[in-house]
Amino acid sequence: MASVSNSLSFKHGLSLWCPQSPSLHRIRHSSAKNFQRRGFVVAYSSFANENREFVIVGGGNAAGYAARTFVEHGMADGRLCIVSKEAYAPYERPALTKGYLFPLDKKPARLPGFHTCVGSGGERQTPEWYKEKGIEMIYQDPVTSIDIEKQTLITNSGKLLKYGSLIVATGCTASRFPEKIGGYLPGVHYIRDVADADALISSLEKAKKVVVVGGGYIGMEVAAAAVGWKLDTTIIFPENHLLQRLFTPSLAQRYEQLYQQNGVKFVKGASIKNLEAGSDGRVAAVKLEDGSTIDADTVILLPYDQ
Repeated sequence: MASVSNSLSFKHGLSLWCPQSPSLHRIRHSSAKNFQRRGFVVAYSSFANENREFVIVGGGNAAGYAARTFVEHGMADGRLCIVSKEAYAPYERPALTKGYLFPLDKKPARLPGFHTCVGSGGERQTPEWYKEKGIEMIYQDPVTSIDIEKQTLITNSGKLLKYGSLIVATGCTASRFPEKIGGYLPGVHYIRDVADADALISSLEKAKKVVVVGGGYIGMEVAAAAVGWKLDTTIIFPENHLLQRLFTPSLAQRYEQLYQQNGVKFVKGASIKNLEAGSDGRVAAVKLEDGSTIDADTVILLPYDQ
């Protein structure tokens, strides 16, 4: 939802947020009317009651950039609350498939190094930054229900929050292979957050043969990280060459040659039938539609987010 091109204001103070939207002033005026009409009393400095003037559902990058905009407009201190299912303040997710996956001897990226907004050259918004700006952060407590009529939401822990304006910035989730074809086997990984990346690193530490499914940017990044771990690495994708929607065949060939020089193997034009488990219940092979199999003790699936 956070990727909507403009901020769309609905009745009951609900908004869909784009981090760089110019419509924050509209939210402010709408919010003020709502608070006067409903007679809300907000404890600006301590959040002593359940009322919040602005609430952002979702603790991802969009929430971080939105928080910066609230601060720039003088609308954050004691007025803004961010509710997140993660244990960390908003961060730049692209790092998770780049430097974060490197082995320790290659100085991997770690938080707080890539907190929002370093990706755009802005200030690094650490947990301390949110405290200094008077922004309430609720970690590891995802929202389970929203009542638009009553302008309330409930979190997984049972916390009730009343809001004047609500911004839904939950982002997307990683597409997953169905369980019936092995998409949830131990050793099968998807990357969306720090916990996913940490789980993959634990597998890479013990892995011998890695299969990366996806021939786009992220697939290439993860394969490069696997090479850094000195692992047998294969990239499988259905297109005729890497980054087919962006690279020309000749440019793709140069990158493929570079990867092959570093030991990476390619299986092009291939479709996956299922993932096979070994005797220990972990993933052991990738079976293709043509009947061939590729041995693997770690599989990283990188289809498009949804």
